Amino acid sequence: VATKSKGNSGDVMRQVELPNIEPKHFRSLLQFLYAQDTSFIDSDDTTQSDLRALIVMANQFGCCKLKLIIEAELCDSYLTSDTCIDLLLLADTHSCALLKDCALAMVTLLWPSLLGHADFPNLAKCEALLVEIHRNSLGQASSDEYEKLSVGALYEILETRGELDLICDMTRTELLQEVRAGQDG
Repeated sequence: VATKSKGNSGDVMRQVELPNIEPKHFRSLLQFLYAQDTSFIDSDDTTQSDLRALIVMANQFGCCKLKLIIEAELCDSYLTSDTCIDLLLLADTHSCALLKDCALAMVTLLWPSLLGHADFPNLAKCEALLVEIHRNSLGQASSDEYEKLSVGALYEILETRGELDLICDMTRTELLQEVRAGQDG
């Protein structure tokens, strides 16, 4: 990224290195930040790999709204039996509550058939995720009506109430707390 600053001899162009960030992904981030434009998501040139890289970058730069939009796109267009473990691991690593919720539901549903999946050894290393999958498969009794709702539905409740503030990421637990707090108030 080039920046311009004033020096003793006039304008000076400086190069700022952003390691591990592709220029096209950075352009997409800037396009979103300055114009709220997400047309790059639906572009024929945008692949699942691009969306994954954009999630990582949006997480790195704290751009929660873009991250949530990309999570929804990954859930809607790319979450399959072949990708569910990989997307679950991505979601867990980068605090993507919506993507994690969707991928976790699919992994739980398909659990027996996924034991021989190529990505299963990576999942087997994540004890906390295995515990979540196990709890999901048991269908624990809910403490209230909100407990059974998806992360997407919890976001919708907050948006309907006008309480949705995407300044920071929220985990499923934090979303439940916000929804319940709004119910009390």
